[in-house]
Amino acid sequence: MAGLRGQLQSWLLVGGGIVLAVIGMKLKDTLKKAVDRISAALYGRLAGSSLLARTALRRYTRRTREHRTSLRRLVADLAALD
Repeated sequence: MAGLRGQLQSWLLVGGGIVLAVIGMKLKDTLKKAVDRISAALYGRLAGSSLLARTALRRYTRRTREHRTSLRRLVADLAALD
């Protein structure tokens, strides 16, 4: 009986640890989404300010490069089909 009780306690500890890990990951994801939303809102509100001009230019440059890269891939794929 004592062995069964000890084994039950072990399983409960393992199960509790798994539940806490899942809750921790979910909380981390929720906090990350909240911080992302807040930072996006702040950026959207302050994007025109001189304080964020460098960041805005960096984002614009990155998105332009990504767009050009995707267009190059599309053109290369179409050329490969011909």
